[in-house]
Amino acid sequence: METFFQSVARSFTGNRAALPQVQWAILALLALVLAVQVVGVARRALARRSEFHRLCAARALSEADVRFAESLATSAAAEPLQLVTHLDLFERATAQALDRAAATPPPAAAEVVARIRRLRHALGFDRLPTHTPLLSTRELAPGTALEVASQHGTVAEVTETTLTVELRQPPAVGAGQQVSLGLVHAREARYALGCLLRRVQPAGGGGWLLGFSHDEAPVRIQQREYARVRMDGTMSLRPVSAWHGPSHLALVVPVELEDLSGGGAKVTCHRALPVGLLALATFEVGAARFTDVRTVVLACPATPGPDGSFHAQLEFTGRAGAERERLVAALTQVELVEQAASRA
Repeated sequence: METFFQSVARSFTGNRAALPQVQWAILALLALVLAVQVVGVARRALARRSEFHRLCAARALSEADVRFAESLATSAAAEPLQLVTHLDLFERATAQALDRAAATPPPAAAEVVARIRRLRHALGFDRLPTHTPLLSTRELAPGTALEVASQHGTVAEVTETTLTVELRQPPAVGAGQQVSLGLVHAREARYALGCLLRRVQPAGGGGWLLGFSHDEAPVRIQQREYARVRMDGTMSLRPVSAWHGPSHLALVVPVELEDLSGGGAKVTCHRALPVGLLALATFEVGAARFTDVRTVVLACPATPGPDGSFHAQLEFTGRAGAERERLVAALTQVELVEQAASRA
């Protein structure tokens, strides 16, 4: 045994001189790996930057408006490409910019309002598809029917700072009051709005014009509640909406299911999905397969969570029918099987 330890000691002594070279080789390898990762990150950032400028050029944005969009993205701690392709991020960043502008002299505030309106028009955020969830009353279009404190009204004009509604009868509320509004003919659901009434004046052709501040967080009223079931599995999304938001997405986007119901799903994905994205979903529930289910993205953060993933909320659009009932039945069966297994 003593001879063995002496042999090990001699071997270690002989290789001690080579130890610094090994350490340097390991450090060089680590530096190479780090350099490759840095180059990859830089290339992806450059590609996103190039895509942002390409999109701005395609939308005929001026250099001043491009710089303004970049400043909005910086204030929102996001990338410029995210700002111009994600409706929720655009609304949040512009709402913050309008709040800041309200504390500046009128000429400067008017310039901010005008630039935001130009960006909205150029990016197509002023003419959203009917399936897109309402994120701000700044997205409403003239002619939209509303309920104003139980009175029927119509949107007459929308600016970045004011929502003007026309009533045929004298209003039952006065200026300075917080008023509850309801969307009578909403895009894909019913919404409850809370807006401050700032002015009331007679309309030129009869009726009354009411000027409201905007609601930046409309409350969506779900038509029907479905029980949610924890679900493991995958879902594939095939974007089909025509607006430019999903142009940088793959033809098929794979996501992981977190939970599922007859009305929608919560999923985990490796890229941000634009809010309002319309897609056809394919997935399985037990032995039942569902193909090309019309789906819209209701919510998805523009930045990943601590785990590096994005958690999105999806809704299955369209009226409930036989396919919806088949999905509810399949989910019920899965839940019953899981309950029986847990009891056993």
